[in-house]
Amino acid sequence: MIKSILVACLFGVSSLTQAQQNGKFIGEVVAKWSADGRTMTLAEDFAYLDADNLQWYAPKGSVVDGASIPQVAWSVIGGPFEGRYRYASVIHDVACEQRTREAQAVHRAFYGAMLAAGVSETTAKVMYGAVYHFGPHWNVKEERYKRARASLPVLEAELQREAVRVLHLQRDGADTGVPGDDLKGYTLEEAIKSENTLKDALRITRATIKEFQEEVAREQNPNIPRRARVVRPPPVFARLKDKIEKAAADGRPLTLHQIESIQGESRSDPFNVFKLK
Repeated sequence: MIKSILVACLFGVSSLTQAQQNGKFIGEVVAKWSADGRTMTLAEDFAYLDADNLQWYAPKGSVVDGASIPQVAWSVIGGPFEGRYRYASVIHDVACEQRTREAQAVHRAFYGAMLAAGVSETTAKVMYGAVYHFGPHWNVKEERYKRARASLPVLEAELQREAVRVLHLQRDGADTGVPGDDLKGYTLEEAIKSENTLKDALRITRATIKEFQEEVAREQNPNIPRRARVVRPPPVFARLKDKIEKAAADGRPLTLHQIESIQGESRSDPFNVFKLK
């Protein structure tokens, strides 16, 4: 009896240590479901601190729906917000919506968060394979460019208003067309500081747009030789799952890189149905 208790305690400590090695969650998932029951809104801030001490932040007000988890994989977990997957799914949903980090990094954070939540390594790898092969993908530079293009007219308008406000205060209330309410409690020093902040933001935004446009122009330049891009078809999910589970059962668990390298049937090699690089 005592031996059984000791074994159970040691197993519990080992599991806890393994989970801690994969990072930790900050806060709890507190959310309110929408009327349609398909989305929920976070009522409190929540975060995941991964093993490299990188924080994945899900701010209060974020709307999540589990869409970043392919439905083909729901058969494994029952649903994106059920059981131990809930915390990892929320982090993954928000990061896929923000798109401020590369897709592969986001998917790997999802894997780490599952382990931190107590999901078995094999199941976590199956879910990682699902989001890597069937989940959302994006280009961070392109997403940054889109945000910059959207914010450019807003920043320009705000800077114009601030410049007029500064002029008004410099002229000691001269008629510059600024509504009186826009100047209440405003000092010239505060107005200049705000104007300079907007100038910096506008400069960075324009530089981001220019950098991306120049990069696209280089890629479209016919005089620059480029290697042909090979598009590999994704594997069938059922086969992906079986391969990961079989490797684990055989004592040779696949690495994340190997899971990423699994591919489906190739048109140029119809017999290459399911292979690793």
